[in-house]
Amino acid sequence: MVSDSSLGELHGFARRLGLRRERFQEHGRLPHYDLRPETRKKAIALGAEVVGFKELCRRERDRYPTAGEVTPLVLLHGVGTSSGEWSWVLPDLARKHLVYAVDLPG
Repeated sequence: MVSDSSLGELHGFARRLGLRRERFQEHGRLPHYDLRPETRKKAIALGAEVVGFKELCRRERDRYPTAGEVTPLVLLHGVGTSSGEWSWVLPDLARKHLVYAVDLPG
């Protein structure tokens, strides 16, 4: 479960679902709570919006740091890191590419 507005909203909704804060996963640009099927049903009943992967990516696209204007280039970080790992090389790559430094959950 993610929020497209704020962490406060996310944590507040999680409290309404009875989720413990230990279930919160702070991953780069997509902090979230993993939900079991029965909790997911409860979240939907309380007004959560079901969003597919493509829609989630579309909503998050504008939040990624980008630089440059030519050929697109997507940079993916390794496990346990974030898009910040690319900050040292981003300016050089931006000379020839539109660079997306993506943070992925998990």
